[in-house]
Amino acid sequence: MSVDNVRRLLGSLLDDPENANAWATLEELAAGDELGQAGDEGRALLGETRRKLHERGEAEAVASMLSVESAVAPDAATRGALLRERARYLEEELLDDKSALATLDSILSGGDDAEAAEMRERLNSKKARWKDITGAFKKNAEEGSTDPAVVASHLVSAAAVVLQYKPKGREKEADAIFESALSIDPGNLRAAQLFERVLRRRGGRWDDLAAHLERSAEAVEPVSAKVDLLFRAARTHAARRNDIAAAERLYRRILELDPGNGPARRFVVAILTERERWDDLADFYEAQIGACAEDGADIGLLVQAGMTHWRVRNDLARAEPFFRRLRDVSPEHPAVRAFFEANEANEAPSTSPSPEPEAAAPETADATSRAPETMPSPAPEPASEDHEDVLLSAHADEEIDAPDEGVQEPVAAAATEPVMPTVSPPAPVAAEMLRPTVPSAPRRPRSRPRPPPRTRGSCRRSRPRARRRARASPTRPSRAGRWRCASTRRAPTPGTRSPASTRPPAAGTTSWSCCARSWSPSAACGPAPT
Repeated sequence: MSVDNVRRLLGSLLDDPENANAWATLEELAAGDELGQAGDEGRALLGETRRKLHERGEAEAVASMLSVESAVAPDAATRGALLRERARYLEEELLDDKSALATLDSILSGGDDAEAAEMRERLNSKKARWKDITGAFKKNAEEGSTDPAVVASHLVSAAAVVLQYKPKGREKEADAIFESALSIDPGNLRAAQLFERVLRRRGGRWDDLAAHLERSAEAVEPVSAKVDLLFRAARTHAARRNDIAAAERLYRRILELDPGNGPARRFVVAILTERERWDDLADFYEAQIGACAEDGADIGLLVQAGMTHWRVRNDLARAEPFFRRLRDVSPEHPAVRAFFEANEANEAPSTSPSPEPEAAAPETADATSRAPETMPSPAPEPASEDHEDVLLSAHADEEIDAPDEGVQEPVAAAATEPVMPTVSPPAPVAAEMLRPTVPSAPRRPRSRPRPPPRTRGSCRRSRPRARRRARASPTRPSRAGRWRCASTRRAPTPGTRSPASTRPPAAGTTSWSCCARSWSPSAACGPAPT
């Protein structure tokens, strides 16, 4: 696997440390030794990524990265050191002594390791004396220093021991101790992080986790800690609670604290783009350009703002100032060339002076009776091959699918084909125009009234009656029946009896049918009716 692919994969994990697909891919590559092919440079990238995750307080991601690094370690000594660090991290940061003991056992199964054996012995001793240790921490918190930070630190240590080793009812007691510590010192970062990890490991209490992260972000003092807590709160809102509006609110809050934060900006752009809120997206770009004005013009923001106004909102007036600023910074940028070339092509027909009308020559006095000369439509010039599409996606992986407008040149000469005069239709004849309109004769009323609508019961009673009537008088058509040819079902030729007649044809002629019954001159039916 190439180093660039490793860098892109690790970059996705830095953007979202809870990306399960990225972790699965990374672990699969490590198990298949494809990640080890990146060599020392790939392992250095893994270590750098782990350091950044540790600075941001992503303890679960750090433990997973240590496992991946140990799988691609070049020798046994390096692998043992990485696994020991993972066991320490599991015990102290994630409060997971069982996983820590399992990691130490995997080290000792491969050979003697004094440090791993010592760590294992300490964990077992701590498990045997957990009640005494908890009591000591609580006593120090009550009788020791009056400094809120020190008191909260003792309470947090007591809660960690209770959560690790108490067999029953530990979650309720640990939660009470954590809440007591945070009430004494709301800005205690370690207490906030440990309680966050406890809630996250339990799962299901996502509302409580999001609220805890937001409260802690407002309470802690370092801006970097605020930003890290807000990032995790935004991820919880988006991925666990499916509350995109709350996630957008927190990402915007991060940008207020750190205007140049690239990941927060990309997430806001991704949300606005996915929901097709183009006006809000344009306003967001403009606000970001104003916030970063002191650091100089950001070419990426200028391009995004201009392209959003031009290609998405179709607002050339608001797009032009951004492209002019972009031209001042980078005159040869492809977006600058594409915008101004297209804009000049659109303004060319309107800015060209219109020709003065010439006096009509004597031989063209009847020009009104002829059709105007037709001009062929100009063919658009093909788009330039070196034109680069400008990406508007938050992660630079989606393109705005807008067609390039080719520059059209004005037609230099008229058509060479002869123009045929249009022959106007003849004027209507006076007699035709003055012919009076003869009203159509009124329709003759029906000879018999329309029968009442049949009900379900009446239809059932009327069917046997109709069959008896047909057997008694086979030559009588039904009420709505009309005579038709039984062989062709068409009307007879002109000069014969009309098919609309209610009388049957003469004997010896073609048999006819009335609705569903037909009569023909046969022995079974007798002679045709007269």
